[in-house]
Amino acid sequence: MNKFKNINRQNNTKGFSLVEILVVLAVFAILGIVMSQSLLIILRNARKSDTSNKVRESLDFAIASIERQLHNAIDVTPCPNANTTTITVMDQGRQTYSFSCNNIGPTGYIASASARMTSTDISIVSCSFVCSPASASVPTSVTIDIAAQDANAVGPENTKVMDSTTVYLRTH
Repeated sequence: MNKFKNINRQNNTKGFSLVEILVVLAVFAILGIVMSQSLLIILRNARKSDTSNKVRESLDFAIASIERQLHNAIDVTPCPNANTTTITVMDQGRQTYSFSCNNIGPTGYIASASARMTSTDISIVSCSFVCSPASASVPTSVTIDIAAQDANAVGPENTKVMDSTTVYLRTH
């Protein structure tokens, strides 16, 4: 009889029960879901960052070009300007340059005369050039407000990038 008790004990200690296997599978399934969701969030944030950087670079180029012309301008006409989507400046050589916000919305862009200054991959969603005339000790200034986003991105990856700057004309 003793011999049979030992055999039964050995058989009970071999292997795992069905409940133990199901618990382990459930734990691994939950870990898999959490890890995949974390990976998706990381990838989405990376795409969002890339999109934002692309839009920022295009805006920075356009604004830097406009600022350079405004710093060297001797006049902005008209100032104050009723149409804030266009501004015309005159440089020291009496040449005029105009900057405009065209097709505000999904196909919007910033142009200098007829040349496009922003990439075709981004769209200008809001844009204004506001000229403030000179006063006692403050020279004429132009405030530039621009908001843009990636023209091709959709969903949470498509973020709006806004930039605002005020440029004072040099007094000559």
